[in-house]
Order: sequence, then C-alpha cells, then structure tokens
Amino acid sequence: MSETSKGAFAKVVQKTLVRTKTKVLQRVGKADKTKDEVYKDNIASFQRQQGVAMRLQKETKHYIACVKAMSVAARNLYAVLKETYEEDWYDPQTLSGNLNSLELLHTNYEAELAERVYADLNDYLDQFPVYKEKMNKRSRKLLDYDNSRRAYDSLVTAKKPDHTKTSKAQEAMEDCKYLYEEINNDLHKELPRFYENRVEVIANNLVKLFTAEATFHTNCGKVSDKLVEQLETLASTHAEEMERLRQTPPKPASGSPFNADESEGLDLSSLSAGLGSPAKSNGHHGDGGTPRASQHTTRVPQVVHSPVHENTSNDDSEPSYSSLSSATVLYQVMATHPYEAEDEDELSFEAGHIVNVVEYDNDDEQDDGWLMGINTITQAKGVFPANFTQKISRKT
Repeated sequence: MSETSKGAFAKVVQKTLVRTKTKVLQRVGKADKTKDEVYKDNIASFQRQQGVAMRLQKETKHYIACVKAMSVAARNLYAVLKETYEEDWYDPQTLSGNLNSLELLHTNYEAELAERVYADLNDYLDQFPVYKEKMNKRSRKLLDYDNSRRAYDSLVTAKKPDHTKTSKAQEAMEDCKYLYEEINNDLHKELPRFYENRVEVIANNLVKLFTAEATFHTNCGKVSDKLVEQLETLASTHAEEMERLRQTPPKPASGSPFNADESEGLDLSSLSAGLGSPAKSNGHHGDGGTPRASQHTTRVPQVVHSPVHENTSNDDSEPSYSSLSSATVLYQVMATHPYEAEDEDELSFEAGHIVNVVEYDNDDEQDDGWLMGINTITQAKGVFPANFTQKISRKT
C-alpha cells in the first residue's frame, strides 16, 4: 500500500472516530446538536412514501404471478376443449380459432403487466436509494459541522485563548457549515418535490394496470360470446337431429314379404314411439325373469290384433305365411331395433326385418317378454325379446 493510500485510509478512520464520538456526546447531552424540524418532517414523509411503494410493488408482483398461473390453467383447459370437440361437430375450425385468440389475449395481458406496469414501478423504486445515499451524506456533513462548532466554542471559551488555533477552528467550522448547508438546502427542495410526485407516478401506474385488465376482459368477453353462440348452435342442431330421428319410422329391410303397395296399407303410426333403444333383460331368457326396459326407453305400446292364420290358398299374387314356415303364424312383428343373438336358441334380426310369431314347441320353455319367431329374411327360427319389435297391424 502506497503512502498516499495509507494517508487517505487514516484520514477516513479518523473522521469516522470523530463522528462516532460526536454522536455519543450528543446522545448523553454533552454536545449540541443542530436541529431541523422541516427536514425531520421530510424524512418522515420519505419513509412513509417508500413503505407504500414497496408494498405496492410486492402485491403487484404477486398479482402478476397469479395472472400467469391463471393463463397456464386457461391454456390447459383450451387444449382439452380442442381434444373434446370432435371433427364432425358444428364448425370445429372456428372453435379452435377462438380458443387460439383467447390464448393470445392471455399472452398479451401478461406482457403488458410485466413490461409497463411492473417495470415502471421498479423505476420509481430505484429512485429511493439515490435519495437515501444523499440523506446519509447530509447526516455525515452535519456531524462534521457540529463537531467543528463544538471545537471552535471550546477554544473561544478557554481560559487562555489561542488566537491561531481559534482562527483555524473557525475556518474549519465555516467549511463544514458550507458543505452541510449546500446538501441540506438541496434536500429541502428535492424531498418535498419527490414526495408530491408520488401522486402522478402511482396514478399513471394504476391507470396502466386497470386499462390492461379492462382491455383483456373486454376482448375475452367478446371471444367468449362467440364461443357461447357456437356451442348453443351445436346443442340445438344436435337436439333437432335427435328429434328428427325419433320421429322417423325405420324402413323395412329388402326382402320383406310385403311389397310397396302392401306397406302403404300398414299402420305404422305407433312405431315412432319405440325408437328409443330398448334394454335387454338383465338375465338370460331361460331363467324365468321378465326383460326390463331401460328407464330412459319409451315403452312400446302393445296393439292387440286378431291372430293371422296360415293361408292355404294356392294364389301366388300375395305371399303366404305358410311359405315361410310350416308352423302356424300367430301374427307378425317388425323389428324396431337390431338384435344380436347371444345363445344358440335366440333369433337375430336387423331393424326393419319382419318376424312371424309362432307358438313355442314346448310351452314350458316360454318366458314372459320373449317370443318365438321366424325371421322372414333369413328364415332362421328362435326366441327374441318382444320389446325390440312392434306388432304390425294391417288396415282393412
């Protein structure tokens, strides 16, 4: 370490010791302390201003963190919605575009809060350390001035005054007073101005915050209205399609024993009531249980007609029941829903197939809710659930 550096360091140490000694003497009342009530009020306002700004910065940071978390949750929800919305539903491209717009709005909102609101608040807070350092410097210069004033007073009041020392002490006191008053006067001007400026800074900062929030929610509301309109259209369109299907009777399959003219004479007005899928019996038909329909299935009304007996005429102009089976045909039913046989003795058919209902070979095998029949299309014979079919009545 050079001699110059050693001298500078020693001077700093000496000043620190003198200032510390002056502080101790002032606290015990053995040294006078310069008082400035106006500056004291300015310091109180400055500290209060800094505390409010720091709390505002803390809560704004927490608010932005919550906005980011909300954006992450929203993006995850939008991704699931895109997967949920099927391609054959109403206008999937528009829905995907609207969800992308919402994601972009979240991104812009986050950027607006971070780049304008939080950044401006940080710039405001960065000014406090500058004033803090200037205030600390003012405190040091005040201690130097008080110490030089005490030294000068002690020489003036000495029993044997030393004019040379007194003159030097007076010059040192004047120098310290000048440095102190210079920085003190600056702070007397700057601190009140900085304190009053807080209103404009905070107001502008909050305007940016709430403007960004209002813009975000307004634009999100517009896009959300479009999504609501599209989803309501989807729901209503689907409901109309389901209603149309419920009101449309099933068409008989090709190969039905009735030709077009005969089908016009059939009374199919009651078939539309049975378009809901019937529920099969919970147990096998051979366990004696009665098949039960689902609680959401409309019960098919039972229409009672006179049994149709076997036609023994040789007239080929109209198909006869005897040509389909040698068994006596009690009546005919039309399948309103397809049924797949699960046991060897069961009968399979598709919606629209005509089935000739015949008697059981063995009455002991008959179960409630099940019928024995012959499919006029496949010529297969077996038992089947009655609630999958509708009895056919012919107009006379």
